[in-house]
Amino acid sequence: MFTEPRMKDFYDDWEGMARTGVALLRMQAVDNPTDPRLAALVGQLSLAHPLSRRWWAARNVARQEFGTKTIHHPDLGVLTFDWDGFQWAGDPDQQLIIWSAEPGSPTHDKLRILSSWLTTPSTQETPTSRSSGRSLCGLSPAGDRSATDPLRESRQLRCAIAVHSG
Repeated sequence: MFTEPRMKDFYDDWEGMARTGVALLRMQAVDNPTDPRLAALVGQLSLAHPLSRRWWAARNVARQEFGTKTIHHPDLGVLTFDWDGFQWAGDPDQQLIIWSAEPGSPTHDKLRILSSWLTTPSTQETPTSRSSGRSLCGLSPAGDRSATDPLRESRQLRCAIAVHSG
């Protein structure tokens, strides 16, 4: 949210999402006050963006389990998803987030287009937009970040779940 400039264009309500993201991190800090990786992340975000510093200092906390998100796909335009988060009872730190679209909605129709890009056989093409070289999620293919970047992998996984839900 804070370190990738394109996220401001990708999310319809970037500021609301970013503010909620900081509040979710603060909740994690309440639950895990001695986690050195969390402290390092908060420090990095505070250095990277002045709003993250201000929102962190506000001490707001949040726990979200469902909602609606609107994103701007570079090839297909506006996509609006409902999302639900499910915590695994065996490990409360693990959460599955499912993005879905109402059947028959414009987003659902666009997901079918994205899905067709995944199922089109080709020996030379990857699951990217054939016209732009962008990934299905509107994030650049491997190259901008290392293949082992967990944030990139997480975004790609969430996108894959959304593309296949319908």
